[in-house]
Amino acid sequence: GLPKSRVLLGSHLLEAVDRYVVVVEGLYDYAMMVQYDLPAVATMHAGLTPRQAEILIDIGKPVFLMYDNDEAGRRANDTAIHRLHNHMPVSAVTYPKQPEQHQAKCPKDPAACSLKQVVKMLTNAKLL
Repeated sequence: GLPKSRVLLGSHLLEAVDRYVVVVEGLYDYAMMVQYDLPAVATMHAGLTPRQAEILIDIGKPVFLMYDNDEAGRRANDTAIHRLHNHMPVSAVTYPKQPEQHQAKCPKDPAACSLKQVVKMLTNAKLL
């Protein structure tokens, strides 16, 4: 019964002191961002609906897009950029090109990234 297209998981937990919002796709991605103590929300699908964009616009903080590193994630980035760029700063992350020692391959989603990788991705994100 949850109308996923009309809510952003975690938006009610954002605080006034948060300087930005990390937007991810799914529950596991969101859980990892919370574990890393980052202000995050999850769209619960690969995309950003008009209602979800309104929620982010109302929050009014710069946004870091951290959708999965796949075709659906790239489409979601494009849609989010289109819906948000006139309202707030929007940055998109680039995933690591080399895995860390404990990783068999490069991560393709936030839940597979270490804290070090996530921080580097946010630090090097491209302002769009």
